[in-house]
Amino acid sequence: MTTEELETVLLKRGMRSNAVSFRDGVASAAEQYFITKEGSIWEVYYYERGNKNDLRSFVDEADACLHLLSILEKDKTVWDEKG
Repeated sequence: MTTEELETVLLKRGMRSNAVSFRDGVASAAEQYFITKEGSIWEVYYYERGNKNDLRSFVDEADACLHLLSILEKDKTVWDEKG
């Protein structure tokens, strides 16, 4: 799974469009999840108040995507009410 595929799936399932940043560390909300590539390493974290919280690093993009997916499925705040 790629980040592009993950983003498409999540938006179709009803994720709020600003719940996750898939764009190289550019925040679109004050608090949101991130999946970014830093050199050859993929990072998944929750950005809040300038801090990378619960940072996990992965060599493989698919592993990073699956980790983020598992987090999002448990977080009801990222989904639209209809989602």
